[in-house]
Amino acid sequence: MNCVDFLVALDALDAQAGSLSALPIAIRHHAAGCPDCRLVLERQARALALCRLSPISLQKDICQRVMTGVLFAPRPQPVMPLRNWLAAGIVLLAAAMVSPLLHDYRLLQADYGNSFIIPLTLVLGAAISLYMLVFVGSHLRDFSTIWRRWLSSHR
Repeated sequence: MNCVDFLVALDALDAQAGSLSALPIAIRHHAAGCPDCRLVLERQARALALCRLSPISLQKDICQRVMTGVLFAPRPQPVMPLRNWLAAGIVLLAAAMVSPLLHDYRLLQADYGNSFIIPLTLVLGAAISLYMLVFVGSHLRDFSTIWRRWLSSHR
């Protein structure tokens, strides 16, 4: 028996009997000599054992394991450090301030007059507002800590 035949026979056995307790000799013999198929057999036996558990005991067991893991899990770190956020904000602000000095700005002003200034200002203002919203929202815990320290030192 090769590994493909083993898997086909194991699937057929599972579909018919629904239990791995009484395995045919050919399946047991192949699993004894093949570590990969033995691993498949062990995993399938564990999966069937989980299916036989009552939903209540399964739920209690999962809740306890998850809550134990949550209590001792490390605090998640921000994906992007605060200094990178500040650097991105400075670049965005510098782009808004330098854009009137660029050659393309003068070309647009020559073609459209001053009528494009309001839409450009609105777009840059919306970009800066969106940046600030995401920045503050993602660092709310840091800002609240800084704010509390500042308030306690100024009382």
